[in-house]
Amino acid sequence: MKKIITALTVTAMALSAAFADVSLEFKQMGHLLADSADNSTGTLDLFTGYANTSAGNLKFTVKNSNAGVEFTIKPTLNNSGNTVAWNNYYGWTKFADGKAELRAGRWESRTVNRYNEYAGDYESNWYERYKPGSIGGNTADLNRLTSKALAAQVQYKFDGAWVTGALIKSTYDASSGINSQSGWAAEFGTDVGEGTKIIVDFKNLKQDQYAFGVFGRNTTLKEGLDFQAGFVFDRRAATANNFLWAVDFRAKYELGDNLALITMNNLTNDATVALAGKPAIFKIWNMVSLAVMASDNATINLTAHWEHDDLLNNAGLDHNTQGRVTLAPMVNYLVGKGVNISGGVNIDITGWGQPNTATFAIPFVVHVKI
Repeated sequence: MKKIITALTVTAMALSAAFADVSLEFKQMGHLLADSADNSTGTLDLFTGYANTSAGNLKFTVKNSNAGVEFTIKPTLNNSGNTVAWNNYYGWTKFADGKAELRAGRWESRTVNRYNEYAGDYESNWYERYKPGSIGGNTADLNRLTSKALAAQVQYKFDGAWVTGALIKSTYDASSGINSQSGWAAEFGTDVGEGTKIIVDFKNLKQDQYAFGVFGRNTTLKEGLDFQAGFVFDRRAATANNFLWAVDFRAKYELGDNLALITMNNLTNDATVALAGKPAIFKIWNMVSLAVMASDNATINLTAHWEHDDLLNNAGLDHNTQGRVTLAPMVNYLVGKGVNISGGVNIDITGWGQPNTATFAIPFVVHVKI
């Protein structure tokens, strides 16, 4: 691992003379303390977070105004052996006077706003538990067009709008004579008047399975208010209950120069997991966070989540196994240029009406960019 870091650092320094932008990033998550229930292996490794994963990555980027490459590796460090997995790796180039871009490889990117600017380097359950889309299903994180699979994509931008088309590696129809191994996705985005943007996504990664979504964002309705609403639909073939739909709403409201309120909310109607003879299941997730800019370098987030897997109890399950509340206060501190640390507490309580399980963790993240 030291050899990889050294080689990338030397390469970044060498390439910086030829390219406009060369960067190397390192991010590592660990735990100062965690309950065993918060750890999938039952044992805790301070430096790697969990015993079976590094929970970190190393990112290398080289680019100029016309082309670039990027790759991210995730090292896994454990007693059974150390491995390195490729996460993102792709190259891109612009043409047609910079209006068009061709990209190929494996990557994840989103064009909707995620309202996570105050989250520091926290991820998953601590701040943004679900990406814009649905809770589960083919429309979960719908705006990530490539689904983080091998893909080739062309995007064209024109006045206040863009259109994107992508071919994505997928066992589209393994049973037919054609045996296609690629699905496809498309996106259209445009500004609508002052301060309003509309994004439409469509995916067809398997035969007769379609997912689409519409997201609208506004930043001018009220001073200090930035909000986004989305609707997604997921149709699956060859199942008795072959659809899912969801409504997603996120917003940021600036309460003052150093104070902001962020909320993320999702209601998902999922018939794909409904029991025989039972109606569709409603899943709900609500998040609210108060961001306090305590200083130029420190931001405090007071975050809480509330989630339920079967809001109307349509499946007849025990409410005490479906409800969940999470408290996640955290601090993001900018140590210096390119270096910041995020840390806090994560308290996860399961139970509806009467809590029956609680876990506790103190995670931290170190992020360095050169």
